[in-house]
Amino acid sequence: MTVDSECGTVGAILVRAATSSPDALALVVPPDRLSYRQLHERALVTARGLAASGVAAGDRVGLLMPNGTEFVESLFAVALLGAVAVPVNPRLQPPEIAYVTEHAGTRLVLSADGHPGLADAAGAVEGSAVLAAGERVRPSDDALLLYTSGTTSKPKGVRLSHRAVVGTGTARFAQRADAGPPVVWTPCPFFHVGALVPLIGCIALGIPFVTQRQFDAGEALRLWEQERVTTALPLFPAFTDAILDDPSFAATDRARLQQVLSTGRPDQVERAQRALAPARLVSAYGMTELCGVAASSPLDESDDDRRTWDGRPFAGIELRIVDPVSRRPLPPGALGEIAARGLCRLTAYHRDPEATAAAIDADGWFHTGDLGIADATGRVAFQGRGRDILKVGGENVSPLEVEAHLSSHPAVAHVEVVGAPHPRLDECVAAFVELSPGAAVTEAELIDHCRGSIAHFKVPRHVRFVDPGAWPLSATKVSKAALRDRIGELHLPPPNGVAPGAPS
Repeated sequence: MTVDSECGTVGAILVRAATSSPDALALVVPPDRLSYRQLHERALVTARGLAASGVAAGDRVGLLMPNGTEFVESLFAVALLGAVAVPVNPRLQPPEIAYVTEHAGTRLVLSADGHPGLADAAGAVEGSAVLAAGERVRPSDDALLLYTSGTTSKPKGVRLSHRAVVGTGTARFAQRADAGPPVVWTPCPFFHVGALVPLIGCIALGIPFVTQRQFDAGEALRLWEQERVTTALPLFPAFTDAILDDPSFAATDRARLQQVLSTGRPDQVERAQRALAPARLVSAYGMTELCGVAASSPLDESDDDRRTWDGRPFAGIELRIVDPVSRRPLPPGALGEIAARGLCRLTAYHRDPEATAAAIDADGWFHTGDLGIADATGRVAFQGRGRDILKVGGENVSPLEVEAHLSSHPAVAHVEVVGAPHPRLDECVAAFVELSPGAAVTEAELIDHCRGSIAHFKVPRHVRFVDPGAWPLSATKVSKAALRDRIGELHLPPPNGVAPGAPS
C-alpha cells in the first residue's frame, strides 16, 4: 500500500470506495454487515435529510450515539456535506453534554434512535446536490471536532482537518502493512479518536473495519476468528487483559492475526507479547491532538525494541524532544517534552486562541505536555504525561515507574499512582491497588516491597485498595483525576515525623 497525503476528504473516500469496490465488505458491527455501496447509500440518505434540515458546509453536527452502523452512516453523511462532526461520549451526564454541544456551537445533534425524521426530509434534497457540496470541501477544512479532557476544568475542543484524519488514518495501515489482505478490529467507542481515525483509514484503503456495539472479550475473540482479523487495536490494557483472561482465548483460531497494538505497563506488554505470539505486539505514541497516533513500531523490529520504544513517526510527521521551558531540542537519550508537527497535528483548539498559541509555536510544533526520550534513529518512548509527573520535595517522580515496580508484586493485579497532598513535600506518592483473585497483602507490605528497590522519594506513603470493577473510568481508561479526588476525600493525615524510606 502507498499513502498520498492528499488522499481526499472524509466524504470523498467513501464515494471513491463505493464506486471502485461497491460490493466489498466495509463495516461489521454485529449483527450488521455493510458493503461500501450500502454504507454510501445510507450515508447519502442521512446527508440529504441533514441538508433539508438546514445543515450546510462548516456547520457542526453532534453525534450522540453508541457504537453502531448509525454512527458511521451519520459521520460520513456530515462529511459529505462539508459539515463538521462532533462526536459526544454517551456516558456524559446532561450538564457535560450541554457544555460540549454549546461550546461546539452544534446546529443539531443526532441521537441513537436512527433519526427517522431525516429520512422523511431527504426527499426535499436531491442526492446530486449533496455530492456537489462534497466536491467543494477542501482537505484543509475541519472534519472533526473532538473534545478531550486536559489540565483545565472543562474539556477542550480539538479541530482536526480532513487532511489530518485521512492522511494519518491511511498511514497507520499503509506504512505498517500486514502481509496479505488486512482486516482491522478495535473495541474502542466511535466517539474516541482511537476508533475514528482507524475507521477513516480503513474506508480510504478499502479495508474491512470490525467493531462491537459493546465490548465483550468473548465476542471479540469470536470476531477475530470469524472475520479473519489481521490487525487488532485494543489500544488499552483494560481491553487487552480482558481478552487474554477470557476462557475462550486459548481455543480461538488466531492464525490470521499479524499485529496487535496495545499499551500498558511493562509487565502487561510483556504478557501480551508472549500470549499473542506469533502475532507482533506493536507500540505507538499519540493523543487526540495528533489524530490518535503519530508513531508506531515497525514490524521488523525485535520484541525487545517494540516493548521498549513506541516507534518512529509516519511519513509527513516529525517528533522531537525539547526542553519544556526553553523549547530547545534535546540530544538523544535526554528526557524532555515531546513535540510534534506535520500531517497529524490539530489545526487549533476550538474557540480558545490562548490555548492554541500556548501549544503551537511559530514553527508549527505542537508541544504535547508529554514526557519522553528519543534515540539517534528517531524512535520515541513515552515516559508519562507531564501533568501526571509528581513533584515530591523537589524531585520528579514518574507514576509509570512506581506502577511498574508495584506490579511486580505477585498479589497486585492493577495499580495506579497519583500524588497526595503533603504539608512539607508539597505532594507524596499514593497508590491505588487492585489485588489478584485470592491474594492478600497489606499496605505496609506493599510499601516495604518498594523500599530499597526504588529511590526513597518514590516510595508510596499511602496505599488504598480498590475492588474489581470499582475503578473510576473515563472513556477507555482509569481516570487519575478521579483518583486524585478520592485522595482528597480521604482527608489523609500528614505522616508523623519522617517515615522510614521517605525523603528527609
